[in-house]
Amino acid sequence: MKLHNDNLIFSPSDLILFLESPFASWMEHFSLIAPEALDLKDQDDAMMLMLQDKGAEHESSVLEGLKRQGLTITDIGLSSDKKAATIQAMKEGADVILQACLSKGKFTGFADFLVKVPGSSQLGDYHYEIWDAKLSKSLQPYYTIQLCCYQEMIAAIQGRYSDDFVIILGDQTQQRLRTQEFYYYYQSVKNAFLKLHEKFDLENCPNPSDSKSWGGWSNYAKQLLKEADHLSQVATITRSQIKKLNADCIQTMQDLIDSDKPSIKSLNTDVYKRLKAQAQIQRKSEGLATPLFEIINTHEKLGLALLPQHSENDVYFDIEGFPLIEGGLEYLWGCTYFDEKGERKFIDFWAHNEIEEKIAFKSFIEWVYARWQQDPTMHIYHYANYEIAACKKLMCRYGVCEFEVDQLLRNEVFVDLYKIVKNGLLIGEPKYSIKNVEHLYRGKRETEVGSGGDSVVVYENWRVNPDGLTWQTSQVLKSIRDYNIDDCNSTQELVAWLHQKQQEFGIQYVGKKDIVEKELSEETTALTQLRDQLLSKAESLKSQDIIESQICENMAWALEFHRREAKPVFWRLFERMGLTVEELYGDLDCLVNCIRTDKEPFKPTPKARSLAYEYSFDPHQEFKMANTTSFYILGEEDEKGNNLKATLLKEHSSVSKGRICLQLKEPLSVVHLIPDDYVNPKPIPKAIETVVRSYYENQLNDDAILHFLRRNYPRIKGIEKGEIIVSSHKNLEKLDQIKSAICNLDNSYIVIQGPPGAGKTFTGKHVIAELLKQGKK
Repeated sequence: MKLHNDNLIFSPSDLILFLESPFASWMEHFSLIAPEALDLKDQDDAMMLMLQDKGAEHESSVLEGLKRQGLTITDIGLSSDKKAATIQAMKEGADVILQACLSKGKFTGFADFLVKVPGSSQLGDYHYEIWDAKLSKSLQPYYTIQLCCYQEMIAAIQGRYSDDFVIILGDQTQQRLRTQEFYYYYQSVKNAFLKLHEKFDLENCPNPSDSKSWGGWSNYAKQLLKEADHLSQVATITRSQIKKLNADCIQTMQDLIDSDKPSIKSLNTDVYKRLKAQAQIQRKSEGLATPLFEIINTHEKLGLALLPQHSENDVYFDIEGFPLIEGGLEYLWGCTYFDEKGERKFIDFWAHNEIEEKIAFKSFIEWVYARWQQDPTMHIYHYANYEIAACKKLMCRYGVCEFEVDQLLRNEVFVDLYKIVKNGLLIGEPKYSIKNVEHLYRGKRETEVGSGGDSVVVYENWRVNPDGLTWQTSQVLKSIRDYNIDDCNSTQELVAWLHQKQQEFGIQYVGKKDIVEKELSEETTALTQLRDQLLSKAESLKSQDIIESQICENMAWALEFHRREAKPVFWRLFERMGLTVEELYGDLDCLVNCIRTDKEPFKPTPKARSLAYEYSFDPHQEFKMANTTSFYILGEEDEKGNNLKATLLKEHSSVSKGRICLQLKEPLSVVHLIPDDYVNPKPIPKAIETVVRSYYENQLNDDAILHFLRRNYPRIKGIEKGEIIVSSHKNLEKLDQIKSAICNLDNSYIVIQGPPGAGKTFTGKHVIAELLKQGKK
């Protein structure tokens, strides 16, 4: 956004900023009218500057790829009149136009790439598509707004916008999206944007709390919220909770503190009481050097009751990760521990590429697993979910240490201190990050790296310009290591402080004490052996036959696909099982505080073994009742220690009226429901194993699946290799030719591809019907 001859000129990026933050968009406009407002703007963010540099590198790599295709490149950035140069290059039919200057009305922007494609326009028998390079590894919704804006501008030159636009993601994958599917949404966003700026009101700044972020105006937004005593300052509060409080005339922190209402409509009562207590302790802590705190949940299986007893072999764990490469890189695994003399020590595992990451992960797991084998009372403490998520991710990615990680998880050796602190204490801080919590037990940090975001920037600088290859020879890596040591030490000091409070308040540990031994089944062991044999074979074939090596590797990983895919489902289930009723209340898939009514139970079917019971619940609780009808009941087990389950009968339930019907083995007065998302894949895994084992034993011979995996030409009776399979462009004739080709496949395969709406499903159903007529199955 800029002023030119007293006229505002907008860019597509301004639309993105508005979509994310009407407040930041308003502030950008205000700073053009009142330049002194720029003093309120944040200082340049090192992370954002680094991301811009990475984005430029990604754009350059895309450009090199286009050059390798032999395409002519016209760079508009070198021209004095960029708009005229863009139009001239389009008229001359350049293959690719780099940094094209486009404009229409009040919008002007520079598109990364215009790529020439067939299709008539005012330019001739060709037109241009918008291609944009994005550093992200996945599509983001706001990309479509920016690209549709470019589409509208390019249409002003060539008389049309292209059917598609292309986004090249950070991993070089190309995502082609249909313009028409997003264009009307873009128009609505643009109209709202123009309404804000064409009717700009100096007295009507958008409320910062209504924006998802604040762009470059974060500090000023926080200042405004503080001045307004806004509810968003209350630690752990959510936007939906703020809206519910606002609806009941509670607008500020002080309103919440002073409220004498016993409950709030549509807000869980326990949640309301917790937020009120949090606001009170924050207000009382203002101006104090050390914030106040309160111990809560002293008689429940929550908070400090889940803090294990001290062991001399405990480990205090923290990872430094780098998210800006494909799949991310967990480059530093740091652990504080105590040696035999009781002295605090530090051990670290480093990785600067995928091979080293696998080694570092394996080394860490083997080290902590050996300590646990030696002392089953030891635990691995970390703060928040990042560390445990990284272990799960790498276990699945590399297929190593699966048994050890499963054992550590099953026996609750990893302990997330964030959950203990959040459910066990009220702290007079605006956040429950470890940087805030440590104000209770330690002084100010003195390490050069100040935050996890800082470490990402510092590590990227080292990757670009290394001043040494190890922390012993590199000052940069040493500063990151010092920061990691500080984090690990802080984690250890937090545990010691929590143990002290646990003793002071007489809170007993109620977590898992008995070791659960899990043996690898013969079936799993056999699959693992076959997998490793195939991987070994794949490695040996790399220099001789790369295609066969890849097939071998794919076969190996297909063996355990379903077992690996099931792990996140069970991890999510166990995570939910460890949550509080208050936390589950905000989960759209869960339903809490279901109270049995007086309605008589009944048998849902004549053959049903269990009766069905009606339960009532708060109809204001958001519950989407997805396809799942099977639920676990929080905290309830049978005599064998298995979690009790219930079946939800949709036909006898009414979510809008706060009534559900549950089929249970035995009635319970109150239940909290957690969905059972697991879908049993049997008999598919066994079928895959049969095929893979046949392949390993060279018994597949010339099977269709090998033809498919080797990408051989399909064998079709009556059609020679390489001949056109379908020649007609008439729909019915084309369908008959496809059916004929498939019915005449000679132990081979055929692939039907096409974009949405091309007729794949239509074709498929007719093919299936034809094959059924012939007795196929």
